[in-house]
Amino acid sequence: MSSITLRAIPTKKSSVNSSPKQHRNFPTRDYNRRNQERGYKNDGLWVIISDISSESDTNDSDDSHMDNRMWAKLAFERITSNFDESNETINSISSYESVINILFREHRWRDAWFFFNELLDRQDIKNEWVPPAPVLNTYHIMLDILQLVRASNEAVNLVDSMNSKYAESEFANNDCIKPSTKTLNLAITACRRAGDWRKSIDLLTCMSEGRYIGVNPDVHSYNEVLSSCAKNKKITKVTELFAKMQSQGIVQPDLVTYNTVISAYVKVGKSKEALSLFDKMKFIPGIQPDVVTYTCAMRAYMKSGYAAKALILFEMMQDKKINLDAFAYASAIDACAKMSKWKKALDFLDEMRMKGIEANAVVYSTAINACGNGGQWERALELLHQVWVT
Repeated sequence: MSSITLRAIPTKKSSVNSSPKQHRNFPTRDYNRRNQERGYKNDGLWVIISDISSESDTNDSDDSHMDNRMWAKLAFERITSNFDESNETINSISSYESVINILFREHRWRDAWFFFNELLDRQDIKNEWVPPAPVLNTYHIMLDILQLVRASNEAVNLVDSMNSKYAESEFANNDCIKPSTKTLNLAITACRRAGDWRKSIDLLTCMSEGRYIGVNPDVHSYNEVLSSCAKNKKITKVTELFAKMQSQGIVQPDLVTYNTVISAYVKVGKSKEALSLFDKMKFIPGIQPDVVTYTCAMRAYMKSGYAAKALILFEMMQDKKINLDAFAYASAIDACAKMSKWKKALDFLDEMRMKGIEANAVVYSTAINACGNGGQWERALELLHQVWVT
């Protein structure tokens, strides 16, 4: 009996934001939360420049770079004209960091980028008032924005510029900001989010070879590059990087490393390799498989045609009191569908509801398939109705 697949089904709770400023590159919810944690607020500096008109206020397209640059220059001219030595707002770098964050929250990341660059450029102006010099945290704020909007070119250029200036400062005896491992990791994340796995590898290679002065990769550096390669199904690169971590012993793989590699194997159909690594994990001190590890192993078993073994793994998670999520249940229900165990699939669905775990479209789709494979079309239609009215 053929299975049915549930596509993205709209619900009454779902809505589409049709605002012209909303863009897929603006995950502001997570960023606003981080801003609140950092304690940023709208201060006096923003009041000075917020009324400067610019087409980029509503247009953030690639052809508006000149407008963004002009806005930044006008902003600093306005700040300069309001300069007062006693004005702590104008003389505090945290005020400029707040402006950068506010611009991003208003969906004007290019204005933020050119404002940041204007801040850098004005450090070299002589016989004029110079704004406060950026600190490492200022660079990290900008890089955090760049990785969120997937601006990998800008992120890589920024860390390269930091490194070059710091290298020159060693000979000129100037104070320049030295990039840190976190600095490079933010740039690598920008490459991963942009799908640019080659640049992420290049950055890691430069770190490993000491081209960034005094900056060494950590496990997060490797995990980000592994994830970037896995996302693009570059399994050979994943295998090489993982082997390098194990052989050199400088950076020890952690749970995220193993989960990323196992997931990468499953994604390209290398179930045998995924399950082999899953078995080896059990004997590694300090690393215990979590719900992500088990779910990946379940998917590997099902891709190999062993749905019953996938269910055994799910039961092992239950016995070990591992916190289950919607993805684990979706895999368990999918295993039931492949074995035509529609009753067990519905039991898992009820169990999710009792635990307060929200069933997504994938969960309902697999549950409907389980009912369909078991010849329970009325129950399948009931579930389909539940999705529409939820």
